[in-house]
Amino acid sequence: MRTYLNIVFCTILFTGGCNSFLEEDPRSFITPDDFFMNPSDAQSAVDAIYSHLDGSSIYANTHWQLQALMSDNGYANNLDPDLQQLSDFTLDADNGVVLDIWMQLYTAINTTNFAIENIPNVLLSDSEKNVLIAEARYFRAMFYFDLARYFGGVPLMTTANTSINQEFNIERSHIDSVYALIIDDLDFAQINLSEFASYGRPTNLVASGLLAKVHTERKDYLKAFPLSRGVILSEAFSLLDNYEDVFKINNNVSLEILFSIPLSTESPGPVNTRSLPTALNGRSLDLPTASLYRAFSMNDSRKAVSIITTIINPDSSATEIEPHISKFWDKSAEPNGGPTANNLPILRFSDLLLTHAEIVNELNNGPNSEALYVINLVRVRAGLPAFGSMSQTAFRSALLEERRVELAWEGYRWFDLRRFDVLVDAVRQAKPSASVEAFHNLLPIPSVEIAKNPLLNQNPGY
Repeated sequence: MRTYLNIVFCTILFTGGCNSFLEEDPRSFITPDDFFMNPSDAQSAVDAIYSHLDGSSIYANTHWQLQALMSDNGYANNLDPDLQQLSDFTLDADNGVVLDIWMQLYTAINTTNFAIENIPNVLLSDSEKNVLIAEARYFRAMFYFDLARYFGGVPLMTTANTSINQEFNIERSHIDSVYALIIDDLDFAQINLSEFASYGRPTNLVASGLLAKVHTERKDYLKAFPLSRGVILSEAFSLLDNYEDVFKINNNVSLEILFSIPLSTESPGPVNTRSLPTALNGRSLDLPTASLYRAFSMNDSRKAVSIITTIINPDSSATEIEPHISKFWDKSAEPNGGPTANNLPILRFSDLLLTHAEIVNELNNGPNSEALYVINLVRVRAGLPAFGSMSQTAFRSALLEERRVELAWEGYRWFDLRRFDVLVDAVRQAKPSASVEAFHNLLPIPSVEIAKNPLLNQNPGY
């Protein structure tokens, strides 16, 4: 597998454009010995990871699009062939979105590996080194967690590519090996990250929250339980009183957000450009299904926040439109729509509350008072009545629907449908013409990667 990782070092070194950099004599290619000269270099290596978490990253683009389109939540509007393939479940190994996800995640992993390998050589105390390494390992775990859920077992790369011509022909590791690395990285991050961190950086509790989700994905609820419970009981995070306020630019930093993609007016994200109507400087590329629209109860305050069906014209008249996603549109700060400075959540407290409810329901063979309490925190904020006693199966279904409306368009739905093993049924009900099959629980390995690496085998069905 030839990785697309030389651009990492343009990011780390801040030495001008990549084009001129790549034209240089390969014999002068940077090495770790050249770069890691002092403590500030170690910090710069970690900071470089954040270049994979900006408005151009998959987390602000293709990640949430795929999660919506390859589910019962969204459909493509016949304006982009790659997105249409996702929506119709006709994708193959040449799909551009799939390739983008694979390439970006491995490029990001290489940046983390570069930091993890070389920070130990810098003149810092062990505790200072461990904080920096823990931050890099948190992100490596996050990137591999997404790779594992998207593709299954993948090639495990734990050393950095430091040559412009370096190739890696590596077999796909068993999924258990991938998760072993993820868990080991997050265990280290939990121990060594600080309880407090500057804006946009993960803390030890954020690592615990992500690790709880990893164990939940693996159905290892006994290990997940103390992690999610510990984050909740820490009181470091809480729900905002008003759901709409979560998506206000003034609340880009709030107690509800464990981790998010930081955006700004200088570096905005395209979610609104892709999802809003043309009257709001959008392109209507990804639209909510009728099934998602109906999933919101009549009195659910999240419906009006998440989906727009009316445009107010300059003369104050109203125009009815087909439903569009609007939850990331801050009407006060960005009245004209278009690119947004609204941070995109990666991990929210409500997600962790619902994850904890899922864990307790599975451990207890049904929801006890603790599971009901945490799910009802989310429901009551939305103006809905609290759930009462129900069976394990009924609670599982109710929880999946609660996650659907609470976290719509935030990059969860395809993962959730896979985890609950209901992808095919859910999509067929919402989009009867979609060609969804059981093998769509995984994405295809990009064909260009298989062509370059004879050791890679394709996922079934593709």
